[in-house]
Amino acid sequence: MKRITTESKIVLALIVAAFVIGGVAFALTGTSCSASTENSAQNTSSERSISTIDTQQAQEIQDLTIVDVRSEQEYTEEHIKDAINLNIDTLNDRTAGDALPDKDAPIAVYCYSGGRAAKAYLTLVDLGYTNVYDLGKLDDWAGEKVSGE
Repeated sequence: MKRITTESKIVLALIVAAFVIGGVAFALTGTSCSASTENSAQNTSSERSISTIDTQQAQEIQDLTIVDVRSEQEYTEEHIKDAINLNIDTLNDRTAGDALPDKDAPIAVYCYSGGRAAKAYLTLVDLGYTNVYDLGKLDDWAGEKVSGE
């Protein structure tokens, strides 16, 4: 049987200490290797300006298209009356162009908690849409909501 030398014990102790210190630093910063899309969108949105509106402001905008950026299943369960569904996971130039052909028309996006809406807002602006608003989350909508397609 091999004996562990004092030097090996010191090296092993330093490696363990590095992992412990790294883990504590990781926990204190709140960083996650599996950051959600919503967290990423919120971080991005804090660096760029997002135009937000509430229910009353949205209802005053003529010809406003309201876009639910959640999944089709979430949309079917409950959505803002007259909203269209355009899933953030498939939002790109083609899907946006098909659903929203006029890049200057007023558009408001929303989701369940606000993160996907912020990401969709930034994506639409990056795609050249000029009149985009963020409604935030579905629960903040004071107007009529419906279920079904």
